Amino acid sequence: MEEEEEEMKRPDAERQSLLTSGKYSIQEEDQEPDVEEDTQLHYLWEVRRLEPGKSSAFGAIFIVINAALGAGLLAFPYAFYAAGGVAAGIGIELGLVVFVVIGLLVLAYCVEETQKGTYEDVMFGVLGPYAKAIAEFCVAIYCFGTTITFLVVIGDQIDDITSAFDYHRKPLVNNWWVNRKLTTTIATLIFILPWMFFKRIGVLSYTSFPAVLCCLYITVVVTAKYFTIDDVGNYTASCDRNTEAPSLLNWTDAFNALPVICFGFQCHVSSVPIYAGLKQRSLKAYSGIIAVGIGICIAVYSLTGVFGSITFRAHSRINSDILRNYCPRDIAIDVARGTLTFVIITSYPILAFCGRTALDSMLMKLFRLCKVDSMVGPHETARLRVEGIVWVLLSLALALFVPEIHYVINPLGGLAGAFILIFPGNGQGLWY
Repeated sequence: MEEEEEEMKRPDAERQSLLTSGKYSIQEEDQEPDVEEDTQLHYLWEVRRLEPGKSSAFGAIFIVINAALGAGLLAFPYAFYAAGGVAAGIGIELGLVVFVVIGLLVLAYCVEETQKGTYEDVMFGVLGPYAKAIAEFCVAIYCFGTTITFLVVIGDQIDDITSAFDYHRKPLVNNWWVNRKLTTTIATLIFILPWMFFKRIGVLSYTSFPAVLCCLYITVVVTAKYFTIDDVGNYTASCDRNTEAPSLLNWTDAFNALPVICFGFQCHVSSVPIYAGLKQRSLKAYSGIIAVGIGICIAVYSLTGVFGSITFRAHSRINSDILRNYCPRDIAIDVARGTLTFVIITSYPILAFCGRTALDSMLMKLFRLCKVDSMVGPHETARLRVEGIVWVLLSLALALFVPEIHYVINPLGGLAGAFILIFPGNGQGLWY
């Protein structure tokens, strides 16, 4: 007992050196550890064991929903239309959801086995350092592409809102100072860039619930508009929307819906810290959280996709941002545009911080920076700020030249498929 008390007083630095020296490791199941090593093994388990988080099961449900819902919601009518119809779109969606749920549960199991709290660290614990490097690269690219999508959507909403107003009896949108590129740049510099000067953005975690409500409002409006618009042809013509006749689709075009649906349901990168942050972690409890969260996502995506596509499919081309099919002077739709802008402004920093963390880790390895000097203090703060500013400015520069969000969502859907299928598939070996 005296030896054990002395060991408990050992400094954390010495305890960490014990772990990294390679002298001690967890015993195999068929081996019995020596009595003299019991205390050392206790320290090993203590260091690698994740502390309980602060999130309740109820709060985790909204975090899961908020991680999945977002800009992808706007593209589901386009995805259902591209799939060849509502039946094909829902079939593809439900088929993919099976793999989405399995992937989430596998990742939660990997967290229990590796005791890691981030997606990249879980890949390291399961597959080794090369897998972690690949995961970091994929996370950084995915987050960067998603932030580009966010800025394109912000430009769409501002463009349509300004179209609803007149200036000196002329459309406001015709003035140079409401040009889409200028307004998107101003909105980004005022509402998004300042967040990059913060080291922590924990306050944005409280936006999950209102963000989910905003997405639900968009779904309700899109559904209600199907029943309230009497003549869609006159509606689209009166508000100068695109009245281009829809093109005929082949059965192979159904696969065009896959990237959008993968992008919409990708919450796997966030699921690892979500599970690690639970007060009481267990696969049984997490299964219920996933069932409720993904179930709500299915309902929201399906209603938006079905009613958004059948409202306009016979009269005009369906935009990858469904709100662009509605009139700018429609008050209910303008409110939806405003709520969506709020969701994106609060979601962009979260994705940017996640991607910046992966990027910073890669840069640290690439340039072999000293962890003691570069990861703490003013050096770290300055480095993260520069990375954040470059991230925002570069994503803004690319977003200004993207005409529609599907040009970004389609390639991102491939990466989302990797997070849903490939990486968790490699982790299934831990089940055996």
